[in-house]
Amino acid sequence: MNTPTTTHPTPPAEAEAHAGELTAQGTLFMRSTIYPQRTSTGAVQYMLPLLERRGAGVLRLTATWVGPAADEFYKTHGLNIKAGTALDCTFSRIYCHNNELHAVVKTCHPAAARWADKPAAETHCKPMPHPARSPRDEAEAIACSADERQ
Repeated sequence: MNTPTTTHPTPPAEAEAHAGELTAQGTLFMRSTIYPQRTSTGAVQYMLPLLERRGAGVLRLTATWVGPAADEFYKTHGLNIKAGTALDCTFSRIYCHNNELHAVVKTCHPAAARWADKPAAETHCKPMPHPARSPRDEAEAIACSADERQ
């Protein structure tokens, strides 16, 4: 994909945040894939359809990202980002449109894999302990499963 030279100003770096600027950050999940589109000036902008899980509810957010950092992110991760992928993002210019939050991405990168190095027994979802089974119980269980297959 050819990316034209952009004349659209890029959002300031995180360290250069303006005094009084409303920003937010967090880990959100993709609702679908990233889709590039053109701005009115011809620059490429990337739309990130995101969601945040809040208990039983879901908060939808559509983020727009323009600039060299967005181009690099899309070239590096674009094909691997799909629905359900977790992203750590920082946003500015947050507003509501048609009962959905919208924001401009300042920074974004794939979130670390959750519990990737922990077996299930070390997470908050520990398996229930089972009482010890006698050899007779084992034989009955095997016989029952054999009867069910016939």
